[in-house]
Amino acid sequence: MEKKLFDDFVPAQRVRRKTLKRYRDFLPASLIEAWQQHGFGTMMGGYLKMVNPDEYLDALAQGYVRGGVSIPIFVTAFADVITWEEGRLVGFVNFRYKFYDSIGHDFDAFLEEVNTEAFAMAFFDLEGYDAAVKRWGPLPYDKCFCHVPLLAMGGSKSVENMDIGDAAVHLAIMTHLTGMVIDSDAEQG
Repeated sequence: MEKKLFDDFVPAQRVRRKTLKRYRDFLPASLIEAWQQHGFGTMMGGYLKMVNPDEYLDALAQGYVRGGVSIPIFVTAFADVITWEEGRLVGFVNFRYKFYDSIGHDFDAFLEEVNTEAFAMAFFDLEGYDAAVKRWGPLPYDKCFCHVPLLAMGGSKSVENMDIGDAAVHLAIMTHLTGMVIDSDAEQG
């Protein structure tokens, strides 16, 4: 039996009514329902965080060329961001290596696929996460593993070259030091 995404959900914050109201017309109904049912918190053993977009909007706008049309909805343990873009597209913004990838147009299909081995191999670094947790311990909800020096600056993926930091602040630092994530598809089209 395949594990469902919310099977190991650990709540961190309730979702305020004003947040639900603000995003109800801009995000998929199934995400709003998940917020209402679960709140914001972690899943996939702490690797993936369902987040309050307000806490990451500024960092995304400053660090991603399409940040103005994107809403951050999930953040990984390494501060990569899963977005809802233009009201129709799930995107993956990898701040560590400075690339963007489109995940697809069907949010419900994304919810089904995100917890699969194929998806994890394509987008996540679960092996690196497991090693980091072994070395540094589990992450608090608002924290991430930070590579020092940054991977985009030639840093090593070794757990010995990691630290724990505030996820939103780390996004801002990565942007300041290594520039914006560019959507290569948009640049070519």
